[in-house]
Amino acid sequence: MLPSPAPGRRPSPAGSTTAAAVRLRPVPARTGFGGLSARLLSALLALALALAACSPSEKQALLEIQSEQAKADGGKALILLKRLVSAYPNSAEARLLMGQQLLAQDQASAAVIEFQHALDLDLAESRVLPTLADAMIRSGEPQRVAEQFAAKVLSEPVASASLQASVAQAFLSQGDLSQARSALARGLAAIQTAVAGSSVLRPTTVTASASAASAASAPAAQAVLTPLAAAQAALQLVSARIAAASGDSTEALATIETLLAAQADNDRALALKGELLLRMAAQSPERQADGIAALKQAIALRPTQAYARATLVSQALANGDIATARDEWAALQKAAPAHPSTGLLTAHLAYAEGQHGRAREIYQSLLRRQPDDLSLLLAAGENELRLGAPVQAEALLAKASAQAPQSTLARRLLGQAQMRLGQTSRAMVTLSPLVEAADAPADVLALAAVVRQGQGETAAATALWARVANLKPSDPRLRTLLASASLGHGADAQALESLRAIAASDTGTVADLALIQALKQRGQTDAAMQALDRLMLKRPQDAANHHLRAQLQWQQHDSDGARNSLMQALALAPQYFPAVAALAALDLRAQQPEAARAGLAALVKAQPSQVEATLALADLGRRQGAPRAETRKLIEFAVQRGPNHPGARAALVAHHLASNDPDAALAAAQAAQLALPESLELLSLLGRCQMAVDETSQALSSFGKVINRYPKLALGHLGQAEVYLRSNNLPLAQRSLSRALELAPGQTEVLSLAVHLAQRQGKHAEAIALTHKLQAQRPTEALGFLQEGEIEMSRRDWPAAIVALRLAVTKANPGRAAVKLHHALLRAHKTSEAGAFAADWIRRGGADAGFLFEQGRLAQEAGDLALADSHYQRALALQPDHAWALNNLAMLRIAQNNPGATALAEQAVRALPDQPALLDTLAQAHAADRSAAKAVEHAQHAVALEPANGTWRMQLAKFHLQAGNKGQAKAELERLAALGAAFTEQEEVSRMLRGLTRSLPGR
Repeated sequence: MLPSPAPGRRPSPAGSTTAAAVRLRPVPARTGFGGLSARLLSALLALALALAACSPSEKQALLEIQSEQAKADGGKALILLKRLVSAYPNSAEARLLMGQQLLAQDQASAAVIEFQHALDLDLAESRVLPTLADAMIRSGEPQRVAEQFAAKVLSEPVASASLQASVAQAFLSQGDLSQARSALARGLAAIQTAVAGSSVLRPTTVTASASAASAASAPAAQAVLTPLAAAQAALQLVSARIAAASGDSTEALATIETLLAAQADNDRALALKGELLLRMAAQSPERQADGIAALKQAIALRPTQAYARATLVSQALANGDIATARDEWAALQKAAPAHPSTGLLTAHLAYAEGQHGRAREIYQSLLRRQPDDLSLLLAAGENELRLGAPVQAEALLAKASAQAPQSTLARRLLGQAQMRLGQTSRAMVTLSPLVEAADAPADVLALAAVVRQGQGETAAATALWARVANLKPSDPRLRTLLASASLGHGADAQALESLRAIAASDTGTVADLALIQALKQRGQTDAAMQALDRLMLKRPQDAANHHLRAQLQWQQHDSDGARNSLMQALALAPQYFPAVAALAALDLRAQQPEAARAGLAALVKAQPSQVEATLALADLGRRQGAPRAETRKLIEFAVQRGPNHPGARAALVAHHLASNDPDAALAAAQAAQLALPESLELLSLLGRCQMAVDETSQALSSFGKVINRYPKLALGHLGQAEVYLRSNNLPLAQRSLSRALELAPGQTEVLSLAVHLAQRQGKHAEAIALTHKLQAQRPTEALGFLQEGEIEMSRRDWPAAIVALRLAVTKANPGRAAVKLHHALLRAHKTSEAGAFAADWIRRGGADAGFLFEQGRLAQEAGDLALADSHYQRALALQPDHAWALNNLAMLRIAQNNPGATALAEQAVRALPDQPALLDTLAQAHAADRSAAKAVEHAQHAVALEPANGTWRMQLAKFHLQAGNKGQAKAELERLAALGAAFTEQEEVSRMLRGLTRSLPGR
């Protein structure tokens, strides 16, 4: 079966590789056995050969079933077979016939079980494997067929040919055209062997066996050729499918017509012919009627022809004819309720009707049974995009793209998900192989243009837009993208008017959403609300629209209205993650963290596979100061529920890095890379973890793999440059970075590292010039201005630094710019100006936990402990697990003899384990509480982490003294004395040693 189309889309080729289908000379399939199909006739002849080994009663039962099948009464035959299997559970022949009958009635999963029983009962593989492979594919297990049977050679050449036809189809369904062609070639070779050796099969033997089975007589030669004809027909079908998947529908149709000339009532061939004609109707509309007629002819021959019925549903959906799609779906459900296409199209129909929550439920249910089905992964991923869940979409689409790297649809949707996540570099990695093709589709080019534009690569984006305009000048989706692309370039009014016109004339929603987002970004929320009202007339039951309204209301400072809109979204889709997450954010703003946690926890409980909800719950707990072990457990649960979810894998690595545990981070990154070997993000993350543990050669190897896979991308070269820079190999860092600059001269990460490298090389003028280039590329972002300010600070040019940093704090994502500006003002002796800036920055809500911590530290150094305490408390309100704010607040409590120091210090150590300074504070807190034994324990831990640090050893000696451990204290002091001038507090060491010498017994 060709891959089913994604929701609302006409079926499209799985790949872009061109190849001619193989033409086969047809062999007549019918031989005068009362209209039986070739496959069933072959089974009955084989049954006749095996009857001699059966008991008389079993033989009689099998003959009775044979008679019912000959009369085409499949229902009665199945009832008789069930009775027979019950009476003779160890009858391999009964099991085989049962499987064949189940498969004929589209009960593929049940058929697989029976075929496996037949094999277990030692029935010859040549008789079982061809139909077993067919059943496995039809039950959604093509990967198993490809893995188990690709290299299988059967003793009977005809059986081998039939098996390889299924193997070719299995590879084709996974998008692997090369392997599919190889399997087809093996099948053709087996056919040639069978034809060459057909003379050695004695017709008299078959005739005698057939007579014993009371079968109708037929010419022996025809009886021999019938299974050959069945195998050849199967190879012709898969040959046509390979041609279609390669983009050559004309060749595929010619192959099918050749087959139908010999087998006019081959329902599978007619169903494929119908689909091919419908594909070709895009260029030749008159073919649509012929295609539908062929599909209906296939259904007339076999009413349970699920593939033909499914294609009719898909065609109606592609035409936007929901009523017809619903009628055809009802007929499909009645004819083949258990067929995989039935459930899939149920979800497709829900998608087309705007019931994306319902579609999600069905897709997830189907994925639990068929986790590797390509068409299912694509459809579910696209549905997640419509639900506003790009993380979940990325997980599904990354898996689909890994299975079918040549699939244009998989890459386009994956790139779209990555772009929505803000992962523009990854999106470009995904799209590049498609963009580089001369025949790249317009929608792919448009998406790539948006990505390039987002990266500030204006020239590259303009070139891509020009290619788009030449391909489809009237397409409303592409017109929308073109209008959106002109926003921010001095033509906003014209672009917004174009979007309004497109939205008014198009029944789709792309232009509406683009218009709303454009108005929202410009602060024109009233106009955005009006546009949203018009959109909701098109899609009143779309939860995403209510979520969008909540965003606009929040922008208008209407938190009550936003909450009400989110509740409406959840009434339509109770498990709609974006609304749950937004509601949690509102609860946090309202100082109701428990309510936020409860909402996320309820979603995780109701839908454990909702990985992003679990990650959000973990992040919320982290920000509330939850123990790191609890946060890790939640992230590990997310990985368990979504082992192929790159976001969950990356979150676990990030958690270990934030916990100062690079070894655990490396182990998690290695596991992630093994689970998702095609993920460039995780491979790059592995390289960074290897850097963190100083595995320089391994890190270079990881980034080298990135380069080998995508040599035209800057990502691998950028990673290697960072490795060389970390190991202070500046010449090689420059070489790698130069290559990255050649490939992506406007990429932010590349320019940023180039600034850093130039600064390390002492090339300050070059570094400043690069920051100016970065500022031109990203005029609304702080990074370029921040880096310029940092360079001027390194040169102690405080006035120049202040100018750049004042600009940085006015831009998006200022990061550490406020801290740097405050520091520069102080160093320039502008103390009052620095104080005024800090007060204003805090008052305007710009201060993050880092800025507040710095203010607390400066106040603490100045002796204003009350002000320091206040700043630390405010920092912790924003970031409860800020380890250093917790530590310094504990130090204040110790200095002032106030309670609570131990609890704060313990929380700091939990947030950032294995930090000697934090352990020292915890030891001091225990000492202040007169818990000398615990003080010694934590001080020993600090010394073990940094044995050469005399400060920690001195503290340990003091805590030993407090605990009464004079011998241990003396040993530590003697180690300090041996350091000589390397430890500056030798006078204190000598004083303590003299006191100990006098107090120790025997001295």
